[in-house]
Amino acid sequence: MKKKAIVFIISLLMLLVLFPTSALAEDINSDGYDDNDFSKLQTFLNQPSSVSGKTNGDCINPASYNSADPTTWTGVIWSDDAQKRAVVINWAGKGLAGNLDISNFTSLSTLQCYFNEISSINLNGDLSLTEIDVCDNHLSSLSIPSNPQYLCCGYNNITSLNLSGKNNLTYLYCNDNELTSLNISGCSLLYQLCCDNNKLSGTLDVSELNSLYYLFCNDNSLSALVLSDANWYSYLYTQNNKIKSITTSMFASGQTFTAAGNGYINLNMDISDYEIYLLGDSYSNSLFYNWTAGDNEISDSPIHYLDPQQPATLNLTANFKPGLTSSPSDGVIYEGGRITISPLLKGGTWKYDDDYLSGNFTNAENPEFKGLKPGKTIVEYTAPDYDYEEAPQGEGDRVSANSVDSKSWPAHQNLPDVKSYNLHQKNTASIQQEETEWPNLTTEMEITIKNTLLPQTGQNFFAAIMLGSVGVITASAALLIKRKNKKA
Repeated sequence: MKKKAIVFIISLLMLLVLFPTSALAEDINSDGYDDNDFSKLQTFLNQPSSVSGKTNGDCINPASYNSADPTTWTGVIWSDDAQKRAVVINWAGKGLAGNLDISNFTSLSTLQCYFNEISSINLNGDLSLTEIDVCDNHLSSLSIPSNPQYLCCGYNNITSLNLSGKNNLTYLYCNDNELTSLNISGCSLLYQLCCDNNKLSGTLDVSELNSLYYLFCNDNSLSALVLSDANWYSYLYTQNNKIKSITTSMFASGQTFTAAGNGYINLNMDISDYEIYLLGDSYSNSLFYNWTAGDNEISDSPIHYLDPQQPATLNLTANFKPGLTSSPSDGVIYEGGRITISPLLKGGTWKYDDDYLSGNFTNAENPEFKGLKPGKTIVEYTAPDYDYEEAPQGEGDRVSANSVDSKSWPAHQNLPDVKSYNLHQKNTASIQQEETEWPNLTTEMEITIKNTLLPQTGQNFFAAIMLGSVGVITASAALLIKRKNKKA
């Protein structure tokens, strides 16, 4: 009987201890918080963070996080409606990790969770979500809601983005991913696109995007670019691609810029000057050589000036030649062998590994390198500055953007007030630098040095031939003496 009484008392005490917490949780959750938003955020916050021994909740509010109390969920702003919904989530740089499911958060307008280690984010059904910054996480894919205006998902591992029909999307930063597919058809309000440092190939067709004024697609494997004929581009950057043609009607109906040879088109367009800069790069060991229209050379300067008042009637071709050629041409020599390398542009500087090669610069324009030991090594050559031609100074040769009546600029659109690092500002800074400082044009050639075995191209055989000749002569003399002794 006493045991039963003791058990009853202990049970009653436990209920009294637990009651306030459970009652509080029930009271808070029933205090108008939407079950979907409450439970999904609570689930994520209770997951382990990237900080050892801490949950995501501990990271957003180290001092007083309470899993059952949404008022302690720092960074979440709730609506004032009777049924409270999450309106803003701002968890930037908190060390968060795991899987964030915020699907069907129909009142959520802003999501900022950049600089974390989140593995997945589910945004399906987020009808009001217009501002999304999830850059610099561990995302391999991303579900896109119906109405985004600002999307920053750069610095992840995303392989494919389908933004077809997102006709309110204005700013898109998807740079530094693993993108092999990017669908932006129907994004009629897209004003700025940055898709640098991905794996995009084939043709990037933005001909329908009549609001696009900033396009950055550097460091991909694109082979062609089709531009809109309805707008002027403020900045158009295509460096380090495999682009062989750029089609545009900006200056003439159906005008096309093409590339001949193995060079890449690096197109930088400044709307105030209508300049096209075509240089070259180390990826293809090619440098710009000259501009031609048909069989006629237009210029040998990387800058080509376009006159929008008198557009060119011929398609322009940018021609490239190998930046470095060598003898032997395959770059293979043997230990002790020599190779001569000739640059397209004379007067530059050389860089090589003196563990593998020694350089003879007696002929500075065609230096000779000797193989010191077997292996593969790189010879780099930085070309001198181009002699850039001056812009035409005749009346009407250059037209400022303000004087063009047939095209109109859109009203200035500010980026959202996002507290993350701003890729727009980052790009603008690099553009301003490139406008005042030309990049060094460096090409490279791989040299293979093989073990000395049999005579091959590129090997120094003089000493071996002399020794061999001496050996043959000595052997022949010995044979003659031996025969003479037998006859005697």
